[in-house]
Amino acid sequence: MADRPDVARDASGAGRVLTVGGKMHVGVVGCGYWGPNLIRNLLENRKCSSVTVCDANLDNLAKAAQRFPHLQCLNRVEDLLAQPDIEAVLVATPVSTHHAIAKACLRAGRHTFVEKPLTATSAEAEDLVREAERVGKTLMVGHTFEYSPPVIKIKEIIESGSLGEIYYISAIRVNLGLHQKDISVIWDLAPHDLSMLFYWLNAEPSAVAAMGGAFVQPLISDVAFINLQFANGTVANIQTSWLSPRKLRQTTIVGSHKMLIYDDTNTMEPVKVFDRGVEFKEPETFNEFTLTYRTGDIISPHIPATEPLQLEIDHFLDCAMNKRRPRTDGHSGLRVVRVLEAIERSERNGSRLEPVLAPVHSGGGAPMTERVPVVAEEAIAGVQIYPNVEIGEGATLEPPLVLGKPPRGKAPGEVRLVIGTNAVIRPFTTIYAGTTIGDSFQTGQGVSIREDNEIGNGVSIGTNSVLEFGNRIGDDSRIHSGCFLEMTIIEDHVFVGPHVVFTDDPHPMGCPRYKECLGGVTVRSLAKIGANCTLLPGVVVGRGA
Repeated sequence: MADRPDVARDASGAGRVLTVGGKMHVGVVGCGYWGPNLIRNLLENRKCSSVTVCDANLDNLAKAAQRFPHLQCLNRVEDLLAQPDIEAVLVATPVSTHHAIAKACLRAGRHTFVEKPLTATSAEAEDLVREAERVGKTLMVGHTFEYSPPVIKIKEIIESGSLGEIYYISAIRVNLGLHQKDISVIWDLAPHDLSMLFYWLNAEPSAVAAMGGAFVQPLISDVAFINLQFANGTVANIQTSWLSPRKLRQTTIVGSHKMLIYDDTNTMEPVKVFDRGVEFKEPETFNEFTLTYRTGDIISPHIPATEPLQLEIDHFLDCAMNKRRPRTDGHSGLRVVRVLEAIERSERNGSRLEPVLAPVHSGGGAPMTERVPVVAEEAIAGVQIYPNVEIGEGATLEPPLVLGKPPRGKAPGEVRLVIGTNAVIRPFTTIYAGTTIGDSFQTGQGVSIREDNEIGNGVSIGTNSVLEFGNRIGDDSRIHSGCFLEMTIIEDHVFVGPHVVFTDDPHPMGCPRYKECLGGVTVRSLAKIGANCTLLPGVVVGRGA
């Protein structure tokens, strides 16, 4: 290997071989649906010398080898990373695997490209950003549309000021299929439009609201209507669907001077600028009509017909070889994932307007870079945090609060309280130690949660609700305001209306059969319980009831 004139050894002493002749040996993990497009563009790129692919599915490997005969094929990521001359890796696998594979690549000293969305959670995205900075390697996310010539032209038009102040942007991205098994249409299609919006406006939204529907697969939305608010007053709407008879890819941008339509399915004239608008004039008389409508020329600017993916792959290789920061770096991927999480929260919480959480913050803005123990001295004003409390990234704490209060007979810090990432805990809430809570947890005001409760991901507990001992609540369930629970089992995706009482003891405590008969209610997945119900001990509410 050392005799080859076009390579040199890595100065880090790791024994890897680095190219010096302007070409890189690149690995691709995943050659199912999208991976072959990456492979094709790599093989056609002059910066790439060779490609090694990896896929756990042997059928995918066989198809890739048949289409691209010169590939080296492997079925384990570990084997790919063990090859010393692979300098960069592209990841095109299911979203749930992105974090683990990308982190392994970065730790192995490889420049890493990850298809959109970057990760399944913002906590995972932040972890990859930190890891890339730690090892000094390129981390790039596949927001392909930011490399599309029409999208770049639109950015030039917006920044030239010819559209004027941007009033609103409306985007529609719909087609029939392809339904995913692990992510909703929001995570599948919306990242395209979100990344374009942020690229054009140089901003991300301050709040979002979303309504969706899961019509084909239970619990996996295949239609979503998303509204976004930006701090400068611009508003945007995104419609995504896997259930449309036609494939539509159209964006409308309305400014104070002109309007623009971008149609990604129109290969001849994808961008059209309309000299149209409405002008307000101060009335000179009481009865004078004050609005005038302007209709002028329609201009379609010349746009080169270059494949965006080709430009994106070339940009990644250039950044990896020359240590440049990518246009769509890890931070770009992180901000899209943060907004996707806010969209999902809104959809889950009845289309409520949801703030887009900062990368990581607590109620006073203090950074929390990991899920780490928080001690009382670190508590912000009005928030009492006892020892042995762990709070995940992105938590919003609205004082006054008490977190980690010791149960009766326990010393402060003797038992632990764990709260996952992106929690929103509202004022006058008390959560005792001895409870475990998952990610994206939310409370209303005045919630009381005692010890020995286990709460899943995406759970919402409404204002003035009380969770006594021994409750088990599954993922994505909503407990409305004023509810009382004790020794209750609630499975996933359950809705509980306001002022519902779950009882656990049919006899008073003085009764000799008290402990014998003690037992709570069980509510199976997808059930809905209306307001003001009282459920007696031992009742089982069936699935979907």
